[in-house]
Parts: sequence; structure tokens; C-alpha cells
Amino acid sequence: MDKAFWDEIIQNEYKIPEDHSLEELTAALFSYLGSTDPDLRDDIGYIVYANWLEMGKYTQAEVAEHIQNLLANLETSIGETETDSVFLRSFSMLFLAEIVHNDNKKPELEKAQILEILEKGLWYLEAEKDPRSYVKEKGWAHALAHTADLMRVLSKSEHTGLNEHKRILNGISKKLVNASEPYDLDPDYGGPEYESFGALGSTCGVDDIVAVSKATELCNANSLDTIGCGVTIAFAMECF
Repeated sequence: MDKAFWDEIIQNEYKIPEDHSLEELTAALFSYLGSTDPDLRDDIGYIVYANWLEMGKYTQAEVAEHIQNLLANLETSIGETETDSVFLRSFSMLFLAEIVHNDNKKPELEKAQILEILEKGLWYLEAEKDPRSYVKEKGWAHALAHTADLMRVLSKSEHTGLNEHKRILNGISKKLVNASEPYDLDPDYGGPEYESFGALGSTCGVDDIVAVSKATELCNANSLDTIGCGVTIAFAMECF
């Protein structure tokens, strides 16, 4: 199945060709999760699966099987850094987020299933050691961003409440404070505020608290506005 095959399905409003089965095509989509080709992984794998979910193509039993396969993927080569294994883990998180998002709109999952996803998602948030955002020629890895997507939709599930929301916040805060190395703030310049984290951090695809702290320090030392500097850098990154 080449890209032209999938493009035809997309152009035909995601209709399944008569000579192919949903099971066969879904297996192909799942095989693209760990692909280093962003067209296959993002534009075909994710987009087609998300649309078939929304269209109600899958039974509850099929979705339950998908969940188990995706949860198992999160353990694949966990702990590795700077390797292509991150794509399988990260995009499994994104698929899980889409499943929960779809369930929030049309509830079908059991509470136990939602809580199982939450438990594994929190485990993954702590265990993932590859925080890269954009990988040259391979596209967005975005392990932490996709984890954030999952936590966001889980927080909106009818099956989660105050206790689960506290666990999500605790998991996020734990990830934030566990920087790769200690960093002593210069008392003359202080640490970054939330605007600096937004502009020099997420806007630029940087999720290292030490790097954002150093960038903030340099901006303050050179009388540069952190928001303006971060947005300018992000714009330049998009251009080149």
C-alpha cells in the first residue's frame, strides 16, 4: 500500500475499498506508528485512524484490542534517547489520546479502561527519557507533547475526578522539576516566569527547564524581552 493508495482513500472521504478489509488496513496504519516517514506516520496513520474512529468504524471489542496494543508499545525500548524508537511510543500515546477524545464525545469505554490508560500514561510520563520535539528529516517526535494531549483528554473524561486530576498534575510537576542537571539561578536575573517558559520553551519546541532558564538569563543580561525573543526565534525556526 503506497501513499497514493491512502491518498485515494482520504479523497474518497475515508471509504474502505471493496477489495480490502478494515482489519487489514488498520493493521497497516498501526505499522506506521514507528515509521520515520512523517507522511506515513502523521498524515496517513494518525489522520486516517482518527477519522475512522470518529466515523464509528470500530466495535468496542476492536477499540479495546487497539488500547492493549498501544499500551504495550509504550514499553518498547523505553529509556532510550536519541533513537527512532521514540516514534512508536510517542505516536502510540497520540492514538490513545484520540481514542479517549472520541470516547469523551461518544462514551463507550468502561471506567476500568480509562483508568488503565491513565495509569500507564502516568508511568510513561515518568519513564520516557527522549524529550526531543522536531527530528530533522523524520518529523515531530513530540513524546511529551503527545503525553500532554492524553492527559488533557483524560482530565475531561466522565470517568476521572478530583483524585485522578491531582495525580495528573503531580505527574506533570514531577516531570518538570526533574531536570537533567541542577542549575543555579543567577540572583541578578532570577528564574523564568510562565511567559518565558511559553515563549522560549514550548513555542520553540524546547522542554528542558535548564535550557529555558539559561535562555531567560541571557535575555535579561542583554536587556532582551523574553517573549519577543522567543517568538522571533520560533518564527526563524519555521522559516528555515
